[in-house]
Amino acid sequence: MLQALAKSPRFDSSSSRLRDLVNLIDAGSIRPDAADFRRLIADCTDLRLLHEARCIHSLVHRHGLAGDRLIGNYLVKMFVRCGDIDRAREVFDRVSARDVILWTEMIAAYGERGYFQESLELWKIMRLEGAMPDLIAFVTALKSCCCPASLGDGALIHWMILESGLGSNVIVETALVNMYARCGRIEQATAMFFGISHRDIVAWNAIIAVNAERGHFGQAMHLFHSLLLEGERSPNKSTYVAVLSACRDLHDLKLLHSCSIHSGLELHVEVATALVHAYAQLGHLSISRSIFDRLLCQDRDIVLWNAMIEAYAQEGDRESIALFRQMQLLGCHPDRATFLSLLSACSAMVDLEEGKRLHSRIGSCLEDFQIQNSLLAMYARCGRLELAQLLFDGMPERSVFSWNSMVAAYAQHGHLDQVFQSLKRMQNEGVKPDSVTFVSVLSACSGAGLLVEGRSHFEFVKRHIREWPSTEHYGCMIDLLGRLGRLEEAERLVLEVPDKAADAVLWRTLLAASRTYGDLERGRRAAERVVDLDPDDSAAYVVLYNTVAT
Repeated sequence: MLQALAKSPRFDSSSSRLRDLVNLIDAGSIRPDAADFRRLIADCTDLRLLHEARCIHSLVHRHGLAGDRLIGNYLVKMFVRCGDIDRAREVFDRVSARDVILWTEMIAAYGERGYFQESLELWKIMRLEGAMPDLIAFVTALKSCCCPASLGDGALIHWMILESGLGSNVIVETALVNMYARCGRIEQATAMFFGISHRDIVAWNAIIAVNAERGHFGQAMHLFHSLLLEGERSPNKSTYVAVLSACRDLHDLKLLHSCSIHSGLELHVEVATALVHAYAQLGHLSISRSIFDRLLCQDRDIVLWNAMIEAYAQEGDRESIALFRQMQLLGCHPDRATFLSLLSACSAMVDLEEGKRLHSRIGSCLEDFQIQNSLLAMYARCGRLELAQLLFDGMPERSVFSWNSMVAAYAQHGHLDQVFQSLKRMQNEGVKPDSVTFVSVLSACSGAGLLVEGRSHFEFVKRHIREWPSTEHYGCMIDLLGRLGRLEEAERLVLEVPDKAADAVLWRTLLAASRTYGDLERGRRAAERVVDLDPDDSAAYVVLYNTVAT
């Protein structure tokens, strides 16, 4: 009866019609049977209506069908699709005679939401209960083995796959390539890939992507070239997205761009977005913009808009704001990533008024932790320390990034007392200062000429911070010593800098101090080191020439 009503013009499967059906059943106007409920649950699953899903679950109990195995399967899938994983698990645990499809559905639900440990725990329970995994179950479980800690689980699943006779299936082999790569075994992943007898494009995409994600950019490019040379498979949009993320050379990028044009994929929105990112990363914003402009307005999604806005924002370019306004006029709604990029642009441009306008438009994203930190950093950068402090005090959770923003703001504006008070409060609240915190603290000490405090904090960094003092830490101390005329001590400090932190900036700092105090010989030595480290520094050559002439 319910099926007939649902097929009638009055009751189709739209959300409003489904709600009407649920209300009719609830009122007792319709008495559905098990088949009717399965149809209703399937429609609710497609529409992803969580409130109605919970009502249907209650109605199933009221009609005495909670023990029906098929309805139980349908309910689990419905709650998974509607995003209520706890209710899905509650129903799952009550289903009798669970088949491998239902086990896989629940295991996948945990994995897709990032609950990898829960996913693998459920996999182990499935095996203990004697359910025999199939190809899809194996692939689903492997997706949850995504960090070095889960390598043992992944290796065990690999052994089970071999025992089941599915080891030569290309889908399973590709999943194993991904698993070993995510668990940090890139060499084993590569060996697995080259052991696949019939590599399809999905397998190629997997090995290129994992190399790109792990920072093996040269290997990712080499694999792409190998794919082209093999000639049996044509790159698809996923191939280009993966390899473009690994491109760090303009010549290679232009080659990839040319290949995407030849493949007819250049203006596919995902490939275009990857091209925009790649050109912007190499400093070629004009090419990024030309690709962006070639896509029709209706073909641009929020990810592409965000890529172009982010590219301008990273350069502190006001065009990021103009694009944001254009995006809104065309009916594309900003998301969290949009606001993060724009707030970064406002900070870089020190544009308080635009920052305030953005703050008023953020809406529900204001609850986001990163948005709160970006707003705080923007107000601090724009000199509105009282607004930054107000935001900071109202944050339910303050990370080291939040504290660093406040410490940096007070240091930048010379509020020494607040710098040291914030550092103390930070430590009292159990937040451990990091290397970035102490760059701000040392910068404040340098600006105020506080030698004792500067030395104390610098020694703390050397003893307690995991990252050995960086170029920035040394730079602050050398600047402090130089300002106070302690040039011999400053030079000794430059000479003790580890090779990994060596930088022409440190010698330039010493050079400037030497000129201020008229120490020509020390200035000559500093200028020589600047030239060694940065042969293009013309100012250092001038100093050397003047020193010799003198």
